[in-house]
Amino acid sequence: MNADLQSERHSAILAAAEKVFDKYGYASTTMEAIALEAGIAKGSVYNYFRSKEELFHQVVAQVVAISETDAKAALSAGKSASQKLGLAIDFWFERLNYYGRIGRLMFEAGAAASVDTEQGKRLAKQFKGVYELKLGITRSILAEGMKSGEFHSKVDIDTSAALLVAILDGIGIEVILNVGVRPTDELKNVLISGILSSLTLEPSDAGAKPKKGRV
Repeated sequence: MNADLQSERHSAILAAAEKVFDKYGYASTTMEAIALEAGIAKGSVYNYFRSKEELFHQVVAQVVAISETDAKAALSAGKSASQKLGLAIDFWFERLNYYGRIGRLMFEAGAAASVDTEQGKRLAKQFKGVYELKLGITRSILAEGMKSGEFHSKVDIDTSAALLVAILDGIGIEVILNVGVRPTDELKNVLISGILSSLTLEPSDAGAKPKKGRV
């Protein structure tokens, strides 16, 4: 089998496994079901993955992986820190839409990452890498905005970046749990507007009462 065909088969198995894990859950998923979804013999799956656990880990790794190159490319159209921050949030919301479509898989992956096992440690490392990427990009945008004077000088970069990522992750959890929150454009725009207002308004002005106009 040539390299291109091997790569194609590998990708097909991962795509099939993603569907089956999300539909039936890890415990009820079998290698036979994955092979059937992929349209190949069960033995062929084992030519690429030694076990269901290894296959599950690779599916999750592929699902949660965010390429730094792709993330930065999504911000390239932004000419200002405000535009870049808006584009970053737009990029994360696209990921949330994807995660929402495979909620069961994401929920089980998160649960598995919290368990002190070899698989759990590998998954936790993967999730941490994505978190640190989001945090790093957000910090960079905030620092750029402060340097240019676009954002006010009292912005705490580390705290603000951590808070924004926590908000996005919180929305993500609710989307995955399917409790009714959806990553809509309306929600995204309100979030962007609120974040930018807090970054461009001096803290002393934020609590000031509006001045009454003359009658």
